[in-house]
Amino acid sequence: MHMCFVPVGPLSPYDPEVDKEEASAAKREAIGIISRWRDRIMQAKGWKAPQWAAKAKISETTITRNMKPDSSNSAKIETLHMLARAARVPSVLDFLEGSADGPIGPDLPPADVLAVIFDELAAETVGARVPESALRPTGRALELLLQQISADPAIHANLDAVRAVVRTTKALLPLSTPEA
Repeated sequence: MHMCFVPVGPLSPYDPEVDKEEASAAKREAIGIISRWRDRIMQAKGWKAPQWAAKAKISETTITRNMKPDSSNSAKIETLHMLARAARVPSVLDFLEGSADGPIGPDLPPADVLAVIFDELAAETVGARVPESALRPTGRALELLLQQISADPAIHANLDAVRAVVRTTKALLPLSTPEA
């Protein structure tokens, strides 16, 4: 008789049992977020899937089929990165890098600090203040812009490229909140 150990449950504290319903819900959430991101980029850029796919050097079906809200699979991180680079917007990898331990990119102040800096500069230079409701989104937009521009020397070497990044970020982020 052959006797071998067959583990029941997690193999170690680092290998917890996977809750399949929770994993499925997380996957559906990710697919929805990716799909909405796709739609915002295409709307902001005025692009159709074939244009964007050609710029990113990926298959058009990745955008039309694999990134739709009812897709059963989510796009890979490296594909999302290629699409973001083609659209000249921050990618998932930019966000992950920014949240890593230790300095990886430029050491920027937090978004709230950037918002106050922007507000003070605007008040000094043009005599206008940023509405309180727009401070946080403005700071976040400024943070994203500085990260992206500093991460790509080709962008900060070309002022038209800087303007394009700013326009795209403005189109993707709500810089003000509707009046109540």
